[in-house]
Amino acid sequence: MDIGSNDTAAAETVQILTTTHFALQTARSSTVFESTGRATVFLTTVSTSLIALGFIAQATNLSETFYLFAYLFLGTLAFIGWVTFQRLVQTNVEDMIWARGIGRVVRNYVARYPEMKSLFVLRPGEDESSLFELYGDGIPPLFHTTTASMVGVVTSVVLGVLAGVAFFRGFSLTRPSSLAVGIMVFAASESVHLYWERRRWMRWNQRIKK
Repeated sequence: MDIGSNDTAAAETVQILTTTHFALQTARSSTVFESTGRATVFLTTVSTSLIALGFIAQATNLSETFYLFAYLFLGTLAFIGWVTFQRLVQTNVEDMIWARGIGRVVRNYVARYPEMKSLFVLRPGEDESSLFELYGDGIPPLFHTTTASMVGVVTSVVLGVLAGVAFFRGFSLTRPSSLAVGIMVFAASESVHLYWERRRWMRWNQRIKK
């Protein structure tokens, strides 16, 4: 009787783990789809806005009207880029949470069936650091390679261009000086984006380990 009860409990546990594994994998897929969709919408908005600015420049001969539209378009793109970046950082964190959950489920599989260990691509270790073995260590991949980082770079470029145009037109700076201002704004903005992304990721990483 006890043997039958143990077998039933083991079967139920495996079923629960399998269902959890499927749910976590589905959640990871949804974060990937959302990240791709949001990044695509943002980049499409940037490209169409630049095309529109090109037509406006031709129609207005770079008059005050063109600069008015430039401030409006670039400012709007900067705002859309920032909120898109924030959401993409959130989806990166969510993906990390679901990935760690999958790692814990896999470790339970291996603990119950040690003979299956060789069937897994990654060797599940004592913690979820094995998720990052592909990158050569136990830290997350370089933040420059994430979708959020890509959007952050584009947003920083938009802010740099906006600052350069504003200083060139508003303060009558020379082109080299305006270019230097734009580069400095770009560098500062990109530093803020990278710091924000790393800080959020590492904070949640530490919370999950507790």
